[in-house]
Amino acid sequence: MDDLKHLHDAFQNANTAAITQAISGLGGIGKTALAVEYAYRYAKDYTYRFMVNASGTTTLNDDYKRIAEYMGLTLAADAKPEAVIAAVQHWLDNNTGYLMILDNADFSADYTAKQLQEFLPHNPQGHLLITSRAQALPANLNVMANDVLALGVLSETEAVELLTTRVKGRGAILPTAEQEAALALAKELGYLALALEQAAAYIATKNTTFVAYLSLYRKESLRLLEKNKPQVGGYKQTVATTWNISFDEVAKAEPAAADLLTLCAFLAPENIPDEIVVTAASGEIESIQAFFGNLEDAEVNLARYNELLEPLMNYSLVAKDEEKATFSLHRLVQAVRKDSLSAPELLQWAETSVKTVRRAFPSAEFGTWATCERLITHCQAVIAGYPAANSDRLSLANLCAWTGYYFNSQGRSAEAEPLFEEALEIFRKALPEGHPDIATSLNNLALLYKSQGRSAEAEPLYDEALKICRKALPEGHPDIATSLNNLALLYKSQGRSAEAEPLYDEALKIWRKALPEGHPDIATSLNNLALLYKSQGRSAEAEPLYDEALKIRRKALPEGHPDIANSLNNLAELYRGQGRYGEAEPLYDEALAIRRKVLPEGHPDIAVSLNNLALSYRSQGRLTRVEPLLVEALEIWRKALPDNHPNIATVLYSLGYIYQSRGNYTKAEKLYKEVLTMRRNVLSENHPDIAETYLQLASLYQAQGRHSEAATMSYKAKQILRRR
Repeated sequence: MDDLKHLHDAFQNANTAAITQAISGLGGIGKTALAVEYAYRYAKDYTYRFMVNASGTTTLNDDYKRIAEYMGLTLAADAKPEAVIAAVQHWLDNNTGYLMILDNADFSADYTAKQLQEFLPHNPQGHLLITSRAQALPANLNVMANDVLALGVLSETEAVELLTTRVKGRGAILPTAEQEAALALAKELGYLALALEQAAAYIATKNTTFVAYLSLYRKESLRLLEKNKPQVGGYKQTVATTWNISFDEVAKAEPAAADLLTLCAFLAPENIPDEIVVTAASGEIESIQAFFGNLEDAEVNLARYNELLEPLMNYSLVAKDEEKATFSLHRLVQAVRKDSLSAPELLQWAETSVKTVRRAFPSAEFGTWATCERLITHCQAVIAGYPAANSDRLSLANLCAWTGYYFNSQGRSAEAEPLFEEALEIFRKALPEGHPDIATSLNNLALLYKSQGRSAEAEPLYDEALKICRKALPEGHPDIATSLNNLALLYKSQGRSAEAEPLYDEALKIWRKALPEGHPDIATSLNNLALLYKSQGRSAEAEPLYDEALKIRRKALPEGHPDIANSLNNLAELYRGQGRYGEAEPLYDEALAIRRKVLPEGHPDIAVSLNNLALSYRSQGRLTRVEPLLVEALEIWRKALPDNHPNIATVLYSLGYIYQSRGNYTKAEKLYKEVLTMRRNVLSENHPDIAETYLQLASLYQAQGRHSEAATMSYKAKQILRRR
């Protein structure tokens, strides 16, 4: 094959042992097949051959772990992904004679060359072969390809060989009529590898001939080509024709399988979990519900699930991953399936897909996160593909709200915000004024704004939500307590303790009366009221509330729940403030361990634990242990939070203190001034944190003998404190 020779010559004729090549081209055109064939054909040239799925960081992490295990690289049993990546990179940088295929390196806004670069060897000593839909690799990919092979359609000979091999086996000789039909079919399919594979799957499955298939294709194409217009290059019609024949055969064999394929056309193409199929079987799609029948027997359900996928697999329309309990299909299969639907059908299936995914998506509370993660890309897909023409959008609003809630719980506020905003907009238009669901949506968005330090935007939403709840719900309803609690949290963060306290008190009374003893929401209320007392210096009143909240959460919540970490952290903070470091430290350690285990890497709450543990060490004079924790916390918060967020100011302030204690006054002053600017930008004029910053600057100036400036800072701090 010319392409194989091209690759081989490019690798072998290089002046160095290390070289990178790339294969680019349309999805389904045969990039992966060519890479695998090269590895097979020239196996003798390499001591080691690796193939990794470079379509995203998750697949890269998984495949690098497999490489590390296969090569016996020395790693701890609980090694984190970064350690695994570093070990593999080190091996690739220090060994020769290998071929690594990085397959499906297709870049997007969500998956950038920078992310792939983090996995590539720094100084590769072997051959790298990258396959990508991109015609050229991004310029910011440090390991640049010496040559990019733009893979076109197959040659006539290659196309006929592919068809013959798939249907009759390698080396088979066709009768003249069949050979001529195969040749004509290859030509009419545009020599596109994916279309050829699909045609061969149909012929082999139906045990028909090339002559018969060609005749059917020519009849169907006249009708289908008028209906389906080109989408990709010059090959869309051919692919659509081939696949629509397969679609029709699947529908004849099993209508439920055809309906499943139509549903999947609206989902993300990869890793479609069996939960979605089960949900469809539970009543969202009649044909699938009838196919499954009784859903109570898990063993029977699994057998029926496999039976449902079988017609789709027979025609190579889906590929199943037994280990993950998922299946995938090609994006072009989705496009062709959608193209076959009428306008009313498109609207109907878009609505069905939203309802199916929403029904499969759990509450997004801790304990359901693994399921949420399996479904999240499908949530995004059906939301993004929902037609504007659909008038009934309440199902969409509900899915947006729950998807946003999950993202927010994972510290992914940038992804949550537009979903919360869309949900609120739909609820306002679709529901009567003052509906409780509007209040819930207002609360969700306000919580996000508050977490980002955007208190001015959060407050009117909280106010409106509370007014709606008071008016629409019966007195003493728990949702009223939720709104009271949220508004009180905002007031406390603004230093408005006097306004916060009565709201906390009312919320706690409602929850104690409306909920059973030991309910986690009561613990939340106790915890928040204790936080307020502590901020007012009322530690003796705060401690029993913290204790009760922690006991409730340990009893009511599963082990390792993030709310338990929250209680541990807060009680530890109280102990630290009282100088009870021996009691505080194990609580800090446990909180940090929980958060590192259950929260995604880079979650803002991990930084909270790091920062607080650092403060405890600082209070004890154990300064050598402080800086690494603060630096890690700062790195997390810089990525996860807006520039002026109070938490960033807090950690900068602490770092300034460390530098001041070391006599590095210049660096400390720079950080304190940055903190002061940030706090004045986001906090009220009389906030105690601003006074605290002035006092620390005064201490710094005093240590430098800058007495006049120290006096000025001290005066400004006292003015704020007098006004409080």
